[in-house]
Amino acid sequence: MTHPPAMRIVTLTEAEFSAACEALARKVHDSGFDYTLIAGIATGGWLVAQRMPSPRRVAVTKRRGAHKARRKLLPALVARLPRRVNDMLRIAESRLYALKTRVFPPVPSHVEISPELAAELSREPNGRILIVDDAVDSGATLLSVVEAVRKIVPEAEIRTAVITVTRPDAVITPDWSLYREGTIVRFPWAPDN
Repeated sequence: MTHPPAMRIVTLTEAEFSAACEALARKVHDSGFDYTLIAGIATGGWLVAQRMPSPRRVAVTKRRGAHKARRKLLPALVARLPRRVNDMLRIAESRLYALKTRVFPPVPSHVEISPELAAELSREPNGRILIVDDAVDSGATLLSVVEAVRKIVPEAEIRTAVITVTRPDAVITPDWSLYREGTIVRFPWAPDN
């Protein structure tokens, strides 16, 4: 019988989150990819994008699934639970979500490209665009955003960066991340932080 890989939780304060964004920006810069536009996936990715140096930034929105809405129903309860209990719940949720996506593969998210965003992206027809998000779980959202942006600017060089990748079976592997498979990051805006 195989056991699921060990998972760990990293909790970031506001200052540590800013430092993580700076470290991610350094990784991208040190690789030689000098992006001309950074696109942050709303909401967490936009917070990452705002802390990374860039000549221009845009926010990309997506429609949230029902599982995201459910999480907002219990923030007061979650905030009162002991940290150890919250850690166990986060790991259990991640493992259940991984099991669910093995049975029911993730469906790409609908990405809303506003006319203003399309116009801003079109200013980079041959540019270098960095798409950032806070975390990749299944990877469906990141892949959907990359495909939507590529439809608008097919000649642009598009790369991706995230703070963490929680699972090895994501449908897209970001070009850069601070944490790899098996790390769940508790961001400053999380109800249990």
